[in-house]
Amino acid sequence: MTKNKKSLNAAALLEEARLQQGALKQLRAWLRNAMAASSCGVVLAWWGLTGGGTRLILGIAGMLMMILGILCAAVIGLGIRNGRRNVEQLLHAAKNLPFVSQQHNKCRAKGDKKECRISD
Repeated sequence: MTKNKKSLNAAALLEEARLQQGALKQLRAWLRNAMAASSCGVVLAWWGLTGGGTRLILGIAGMLMMILGILCAAVIGLGIRNGRRNVEQLLHAAKNLPFVSQQHNKCRAKGDKKECRISD
């Protein structure tokens, strides 16, 4: 059984890293939303559990909202952590390609203060 291997060049690796950084940015926004939902759940739970009757039902709903917000934030945080690692690995792989390494070394040898960018 042979696998169809896709050859990746530096440009493809860098493009993938750029796309994944955009996805990480969106995940950070979702993390913020999950934390906000969890905070609202805490307030609703506190308010509902200090009263009786109908407020008690809202307090229980607030507790569920808080728990779901915390779980979502944990899963999203894990995704962000793994995504950052993946981006670092992609950039490391792109840097270690022979042509890219030569370009990067030439850029560093010039002594420019600007960050050396890898391009084709």
